[in-house]
Amino acid sequence: MDNFKQVYKSRAEAFRKFIHPQSLPVSQAKFYQDADRLNLVRNNKTVHLSDLLAYVRAELQVNPSTGESLVERDQEKEKRDWEIRKLKAEVESREKANRKEDAKWTLKEDADIQAAALAGLIKDTVTHHLHLSRTKLVHVAGGDNNRAAEFAEEIENVLRAAFNEVANMVETEVEIEED
Repeated sequence: MDNFKQVYKSRAEAFRKFIHPQSLPVSQAKFYQDADRLNLVRNNKTVHLSDLLAYVRAELQVNPSTGESLVERDQEKEKRDWEIRKLKAEVESREKANRKEDAKWTLKEDADIQAAALAGLIKDTVTHHLHLSRTKLVHVAGGDNNRAAEFAEEIENVLRAAFNEVANMVETEVEIEED
């Protein structure tokens, strides 16, 4: 850029000393048409370097300082942007799949709490039905109905021992309290 004049005497000189030495993608005839159309030629027939630089950038889509095609650069940038968007979409897709998969998992502590709650619920339900049926059970066993409460209590003790054994098997401590 240092070798170029700030003002050229004519469009012919501008083409000869600026456009042609840089091998810019425009013919002399096309440059002359563009110079007239874009008013690059001033009233005194001169062409200013600043106007030429703007012309090269806007019309020829070339970076005047590097000679690099702005179209190719934009296409490369667009390609890189597209690749980045594609990678981001892939990562987001994998993250979404992982979150969906993670949603199916339960923390060990939560699973232990749920197992203990289920064991307690089963124990309470069995105990409730045992109390409802204690007279019938004693009668079926041929025993004294006055001792039905003792019979039911002993069955509860057996159930409590069984549920505690199951709870210890799954390494979950379940404490069953009597109401």
